[in-house]
Amino acid sequence: MQKIVTTIRRRELILIAKGRQKFESRNITPYWTARLKNIKPPFILILINGRSWKVPRISCLICKITICHGLYRMHIKRVFNIENCKEIL
Repeated sequence: MQKIVTTIRRRELILIAKGRQKFESRNITPYWTARLKNIKPPFILILINGRSWKVPRISCLICKITICHGLYRMHIKRVFNIENCKEIL
């Protein structure tokens, strides 16, 4: 299965981990258009909060991508792996 790894703010990471946020949004830019061009759902989206190897990290299964109000919305079907998040949850 294909994967995309990207960073995320801590607040949004917590909301996704707790199941309160059901999608991840990104601006429609040439960068994100190129990243999403060759990927088809379902795929794995790995969201990390920081740059070192021991940062909070969540793996999500993305079931579809929609466009809404100038944003790509990646709809989360389920969160299946949460790492290094004990201190924030």
